[in-house]
Amino acid sequence: MSRFAVSRTSTADIDAGMDEVFDILEQPARVAELTPFLHSIIDRGDGTWLWSMTGIATPTGRLSPAFTERMTLQRPSLIRFEHAPPPGSNEIAGADGEYHLTPRADGQRGCTLHIALTVMLFLPLPALSRPLFRTTMNKVIDQMGAGFSRNILAELAGGGP
Repeated sequence: MSRFAVSRTSTADIDAGMDEVFDILEQPARVAELTPFLHSIIDRGDGTWLWSMTGIATPTGRLSPAFTERMTLQRPSLIRFEHAPPPGSNEIAGADGEYHLTPRADGQRGCTLHIALTVMLFLPLPALSRPLFRTTMNKVIDQMGAGFSRNILAELAGGGP
């Protein structure tokens, strides 16, 4: 089994308070609605969320992975997620990362949202296929990040995604 991973970090100043942003980020259905390629996120009620992605074109065909994330929510500033597949499952994808909210350093109204994310695929493919999958994963992650950023800012401005 080969592990394919890409990571991203981003930071944005947001003209909304930490509680207002946290209110959105702690709602699985809202995060899915705001994020391209996410079909749904379901709170399983045991500290984990099940993330389901839409069909993503890859060099070997379309993938629609679902994966389990252990969620740690520390209001008002931190949400961590860690891939936590249930015993005996064969999840082919996962993510590790966090949303971290801080007061704006420039003293302006609002907060700063820091996002760190690593997305992983676990596929029975030769290591030689890594460059192809990494290219695809980079494109998808960039589109997800740009769409999420655009949508959450519109949501906080009152315009919806």
